Amino acid sequence: MSSLFVFAASREVEPFVSTLPRTLQTGIGKAAAAVAVARELATRDTRLVCLLGVAGAYGADPEVGILAE
Repeated sequence: MSSLFVFAASREVEPFVSTLPRTLQTGIGKAAAAVAVARELATRDTRLVCLLGVAGAYGADPEVGILAE
């Protein structure tokens, strides 16, 4: 099963926040909704950065934002 993490963060804190992603189990609808929300946030406030990533079948380690083995 894959996990998707997507969020909007201020440019100043992006390097820190990107190491602590929030994950959610994906389906096509969930992935599309999460990306749409993050893009909308980033569009409304130009100080925000839209970040997203996908962790593969081994799952994601939410502590560090990388694939767990």
